[in-house]
Amino acid sequence: MKRYTDSPPVSTRRLPADPPQLRVSVCICTMDRPVELERALQSVGGSSIPPVQVVGSDDSAGDETERRVAEHPLPITYLRGPRSGLGANRNCDTMAADGDYLLFLDDDGAMGERFLDEIAIVASAGGFDPSMTIFTGIDIENGEVVEPNAQDFLGFQSRPYRPGEPLQTVVINAALLPRA
Repeated sequence: MKRYTDSPPVSTRRLPADPPQLRVSVCICTMDRPVELERALQSVGGSSIPPVQVVGSDDSAGDETERRVAEHPLPITYLRGPRSGLGANRNCDTMAADGDYLLFLDDDGAMGERFLDEIAIVASAGGFDPSMTIFTGIDIENGEVVEPNAQDFLGFQSRPYRPGEPLQTVVINAALLPRA
């Protein structure tokens, strides 16, 4: 299972008394993995800063996922996916999302409990326009940290960034994207 985590624990970092309001829509794409989706939804429900919305776009062949979503305690905007691949499924989620920020979470992933706390701490520091900033964390897949890599000519993230080289890519499953 993939896990989208918080920053490494830093006990001295705390949310300010008046943290910025993060209106986050968590967008989950799924296809024929209702058990994994349930675990992903459980992690969203455990977030220390609750999202304003959870949207699920489902490309499943049957109705098991829809049934489980309907029975889940979180309020979830359920959509039948376009059945045209992950990109189209994400677009379907995006069109239904109404948060100021979008967080994409795969159905086999989990959101770290303090992921949004850490972003709120950074956002409260100021010095940038949050409506034009992508916040990113890390993705751990099979025990390995997944980091963004530089793109080659065809757009594949094929090589690690060199020290000091500016980032031009993110790991979408560990990023909070402004809707603007």
